[in-house]
Amino acid sequence: MKKTEQKEPSRFTWYILSENRFFLMGVAAIFIMIYHSTTCLHYSNNTVLYIVDQLNIGVEMFLFLSGMSNYFSFENKKVKFVNYYIKRTISVYLIYLMIALPMTVYGTFFAMKEGFVDFILNWTGIGFLTGKMDYPHPGKHPGWYVILIMVLYAVYPLIYKCLKFLQKKKLDTVVTFAFVFLWIFLMRLFMIKHGNIFGRYEIALTRIPVFILGCWAGGLVYEKKPFDFVSFIWIFSGFMAFPLFYQFIGKWSRYNKTFSSVSLTLIIAMLCYVVKKHGVIYKFISYCGKMSLELYLTHNMMKTFLFKKGEINVWIYLLIIAASFALSIVISQMRRYIISKYDESVKKKIELKSAQE
Repeated sequence: MKKTEQKEPSRFTWYILSENRFFLMGVAAIFIMIYHSTTCLHYSNNTVLYIVDQLNIGVEMFLFLSGMSNYFSFENKKVKFVNYYIKRTISVYLIYLMIALPMTVYGTFFAMKEGFVDFILNWTGIGFLTGKMDYPHPGKHPGWYVILIMVLYAVYPLIYKCLKFLQKKKLDTVVTFAFVFLWIFLMRLFMIKHGNIFGRYEIALTRIPVFILGCWAGGLVYEKKPFDFVSFIWIFSGFMAFPLFYQFIGKWSRYNKTFSSVSLTLIIAMLCYVVKKHGVIYKFISYCGKMSLELYLTHNMMKTFLFKKGEINVWIYLLIIAASFALSIVISQMRRYIISKYDESVKKKIELKSAQE
């Protein structure tokens, strides 16, 4: 039998999301850093403020791409859950603890004048789960994203098994969207019945559906499913219609972005073929994507603890971004080193076990 040659992935397949994953993660990180300026800077133009305020859609893009990437992790090799979760813990939670430590010391003991127990709650992110709303000032706990993503990583093996079962039955799309709409409905009831409790956690709870959509899309991306013109029209029209639809039934802004973020991610992925012609821009944003979590965390911590709205100008804010970038380079190198050492230890254990057998 002749060995069939592997064709290059077409730009008209869902695989464009994998091809340009780091670029897309970089765009998401840049979106979030620009969006965070609304908490520090005063915008005199309401139109500009509205546009910048929509850029928190970068969080949804992160979660969508994370769900997709996890699918690849489980498909490409035999993954043991323990190894999978240890690597995710190192890549996400350990890095978070490193970045959060100096800011938490300052925020807890000096800014908030709190004690050691509060320090532990603040530093570990447990304060978010316990509903601690006064750290570092009234609002959301800065560690909410890390806690959410670690919980989602913990349940991902179950999500993956469900998807594989549903794919065999060709029910994955129907069940995925049914789950998303059911979740939205249940969260709506939760908000009506227990508004105060819902308010503590809505920043995380309302973003779970987009991660599930990313897990579902992972199958399409991995199989390099065609993304033809009809598919584009269906997805673009369908997803982009939801923000308009939800405006009529309530201000569920995060749910609006649940769907529109998928469309936006796909559109940006398609535009990559234009951006790639300007290699420096593509490489720089992709480099940002490789350390997107570090960028998000360092930037978020710095602006959260050090500044309040209206106290800085645009030049100081740009300096914060530059400092975040410099710190992220160092921290990302540390993360890669720790992960490589862990991979080496796992490999040695496997080789030792094989030799004994």
